[in-house]
Amino acid sequence: DGGTLGAGKLGIAGEAGAELISGPADITPMNDLMRELGALNETSAVMLMTLKDIARKQGDAVDTSKKLLQVAQN
Repeated sequence: DGGTLGAGKLGIAGEAGAELISGPADITPMNDLMRELGALNETSAVMLMTLKDIARKQGDAVDTSKKLLQVAQN
């Protein structure tokens, strides 16, 4: 729930699997971590929509280029 791990105290952290940590260390509250993960998820969703939009527009440009090339060849 957050707080401080005192000097000489041991604790278990789970960021990269269970690992032993020793104090002194500040402990980030789970709610803060979940809020940051939620913000990261929202940012990732926006980036994904943007990339999909870019890919669609590139596809449209390729289609237009193919049509122009066909007209020029005829």
